[in-house]
Amino acid sequence: MKKTVKKISKILSVVLVLMMLLTVVSSALTAEDATKSLAEWLKNNTSISDAGSEIDSSVDWSVFALARSGYRDLNEDYKTYIKKAVTENFEDMYLSDYARISLAAMSVGLDPADIGGKDLIDAICKTDFSKEMFTGSISYALIAIDAAESDNDSARSALKKAIIGAQRQDGGFNTYISVDPLNPYSSDSDADNTGIALQALAPYKNEDDVKIAVNKAVEYIKANQCDDGGFGYFGSTSAESISMIMCGLIAVGIDPMTVTKDGKNMLDALLTFVNTDGGGYYSDWMTGAKVSNALTTYEMLQALNAKYRFDNKRVGLYDMSCLLPDCNSVAHSALLSRIPALGRFLDKIIVALQGIFGFNYVSCLA
Repeated sequence: MKKTVKKISKILSVVLVLMMLLTVVSSALTAEDATKSLAEWLKNNTSISDAGSEIDSSVDWSVFALARSGYRDLNEDYKTYIKKAVTENFEDMYLSDYARISLAAMSVGLDPADIGGKDLIDAICKTDFSKEMFTGSISYALIAIDAAESDNDSARSALKKAIIGAQRQDGGFNTYISVDPLNPYSSDSDADNTGIALQALAPYKNEDDVKIAVNKAVEYIKANQCDDGGFGYFGSTSAESISMIMCGLIAVGIDPMTVTKDGKNMLDALLTFVNTDGGGYYSDWMTGAKVSNALTTYEMLQALNAKYRFDNKRVGLYDMSCLLPDCNSVAHSALLSRIPALGRFLDKIIVALQGIFGFNYVSCLA
């Protein structure tokens, strides 16, 4: 009798453990869940009215991340705000401002060549890139003129050359374009800027000099993956670093799920940074508290959207050709891009047809 009871107890214990494991698996956060959570947090914590007529990078990137992920709640308010902000601040804007605002403006259907009467793409192309200090600035500038389909090949060539020239010996990139002997933080490569530079160089990855730079950057990324599958600084993972690396790899056509460390991948690492309040967080270095903030949240949202686009054969994160004013796309007009439900319905039909007739198709919609 006692043996029977013990056997039953063991069986119940095993069943209980299995139930707990199944509960953990079923409750695990998915990329889709995270996208919805991050988007809701960002919508609720982005106040365009508080920006007044000041240039606010957080508002720009938040609107961009939301719009590209299919959340258009802030689009109209942003259009009103950014026209006024650019008009009033144009003379004091930097290259990074021109590029970032161009991308945000295009994501809501505005023409970056006419924001409050100012031509941001022309401003980018007229910049003396040799005087720029930051890798992010020249990288996003190239991304912006490509997204706007600028015909200024001279500026495009100069930006490519500047980005390639900023690459460090180990294949990565730094916040700063050049190494400053007096600035110890300017020498070592970092994940964030390597991911950003990859995104900029991606459209040119088949050009000989760019191909070399891209291959070296990818090798740097693979050599510097953290034990949990993520990326960061000094072996510590950060959501921002993972996000930029994910976007960079996807831009050059590499499935981020194939870049692993001891079987661990960057998506799983990224999802651990979704806070209990729905936002993306960083850990306060003094208290260890998980602090949700806009920067972490919009970068995570961009990365998840880039992966969604990659997995579902959508156009890339910065391909906004169907949102440009002179769009003449047959598959998706500017009108359809503003009617997501109809566009996605047509997507399903066309995707089914491509399987039957064997043609290639990518959607312009988020």
